[in-house]
Amino acid sequence: MKKELSQSVVEKLVWIAIYSLCSSSMLVVNKLAVAAIPLPTVVSGAQLVSSALVPLLMQVCGVPVIGKMTTGRVAPYVVYTSMFAAGLFANMKALLLTNVGAVIAARCCLPLIVSVIEYVFMGRSWPNKRSMVSLVRF
Repeated sequence: MKKELSQSVVEKLVWIAIYSLCSSSMLVVNKLAVAAIPLPTVVSGAQLVSSALVPLLMQVCGVPVIGKMTTGRVAPYVVYTSMFAAGLFANMKALLLTNVGAVIAARCCLPLIVSVIEYVFMGRSWPNKRSMVSLVRF
């Protein structure tokens, strides 16, 4: 039991490290891309098109990854997708106008900002002391 728990923790830490590596390397790659092509919408658009083509090509090759597209299934994702694209554009624009360190610092502040927005606009309570220490520590 203890060995399984330890193995589970190690596996989670490995996946966290892999995610962090991918995320930070994509930040640097995106900075290089917008430095080479100073059009954030083109860079973001190319990434989004590439991401959409992979499952479509898999579907064409016989791997069932996408179900039937209906208005009922697609409509709820329109707002989310639009917000995601806007966030992606803002991130690319920030990378174009500032350095990677400033973007990382801004990203680190987002959980604190979200907590304030949730308190003010959604009527949620403030994070408890332990969570607040965690939020302001960075």
